[in-house]
Parts: sequence; structure tokens; C-alpha cells
Amino acid sequence: MPPHLPTLPRNATAKEARAAAGLDFFHWEQFYEITREEAEDLLKRYPNCTWASLSYTEKEASHDRVTDRLKASKIEEVRRDILRWRMANVIRDCKTTAVRAAARAAAPSSTETQPASSEKTEKTTRPYDPVRDV
Repeated sequence: MPPHLPTLPRNATAKEARAAAGLDFFHWEQFYEITREEAEDLLKRYPNCTWASLSYTEKEASHDRVTDRLKASKIEEVRRDILRWRMANVIRDCKTTAVRAAARAAAPSSTETQPASSEKTEKTTRPYDPVRDV
């Protein structure tokens, strides 16, 4: 990375990152898709990883794979700080999505826990309410 370019802060917005990358909207969407797929692949191999926890060689290999796919799509290479920002966020997001999906799968559905109204044979009784029962 040339020394005159500032590094992208870790808490940058997507809009700031896209501006720093110099990609148009459609190239940015493609970059997002490529990095999401890369993150999913990394999480299959290292389920509890974060971008920071990966080794230098794994980060370098990931950068090369993303760059190769960008070139195949005729999109210019992004700087390492932009890739670091994106991969840190997308790995976190993929893990969060997986946890939520697992929680939904483990939770009993509302149809399983409550009987259908036609199955209710008992009449429910409510306590006396002077406003309602007048």
C-alpha cells in the first residue's frame, strides 16, 4: 500500500470503505459477495476464527483468492486495509447469522407447543372482573 494513502479505520462505514476502495456500486456488490463466500469457506475450516485470529499465511492466501476472483470479474484489486475491514465484519456477521439460525432450529415452533383451538375441550375460566362481568 502506498504510504500516502490513509488506512481505513476498523469502525468505518460501508460507504467510507467503498469510497476508499474506489469501486462503483455493482463492483462493490460483487466484492461483497466474493468476500462473503470466502468468509464462509474460512469458517468451515476454522469454525471459531476471527480475521484477527487467522495466521498471516492464511490471511495472505485469502487475500490471493479474493484478488484472483476480483480479477476474473474484471474488478480492480482492493487494498489490504479494505480487505481487513471487510473480512473482519463479514466473518463476524456470518457467525452471528449461523448462531441465530441454530437457535431458530432448536427452538420449538409455536404450533408444536400449543394445541389447536379445535383440540381444546376444556372451557377456560377467568377470575371475576367487575368491569367485564357487569
